[in-house]
Amino acid sequence: MRTRIMTLLLANLVAIIVLSYVLDVFGIVNYYSLMQRYLFSSMPFVPQKKRLQDTYLLEKEEIAKMRMIFLEREKDLKAKETQLIEKEKDIVSREDSLNDGKKQLAVAWQSYTNKQKTDLTYVAITKDLAVKWKEMPPEKTVLIIQEHAKNGEDQLILDVLLEMDKQAAAEGAQSITSYLLSLLPADLSARLLEKYRARAQS
Repeated sequence: MRTRIMTLLLANLVAIIVLSYVLDVFGIVNYYSLMQRYLFSSMPFVPQKKRLQDTYLLEKEEIAKMRMIFLEREKDLKAKETQLIEKEKDIVSREDSLNDGKKQLAVAWQSYTNKQKTDLTYVAITKDLAVKWKEMPPEKTVLIIQEHAKNGEDQLILDVLLEMDKQAAAEGAQSITSYLLSLLPADLSARLLEKYRARAQS
């Protein structure tokens, strides 16, 4: 029984297919139009080429936006790099100025210390000569003074004579500087005496 039913159904299905084919062949029924009307009437038809073009345009716009963003960032980075370079140059310039200042200060300090040493040495020399000139015979001291005068060392002679005055005053004794000046030749004595008085009064 079941076999007969299945056979009848299959026969009916084959008959329907054959009938549909015959109707379509002779143009009585257009199945494609019917399917398009009832099945795809609610779906908009978009050609494949159009969809590809729209996708390409969207991607192109997105790429253009990203390019603009990267260009702006690159511009900002270059500006920051330029600022850093300028700051570095300024720092280097300040360091150079600071180093030059340090060098000048070092040279000035060295010059000052050298002068101090020279001055101390000169003071020590004048004190030593003052003691020797006082202790040696006046005639020998006069010869030494004349020798210094020939060498243009009036400044040294006056400093030693003034130091002799200081030492004599500290000892409570009479200085012999005036006596030594009186033993010198007249022209030399007058020249040294004038300078001596000027220094003593200053």
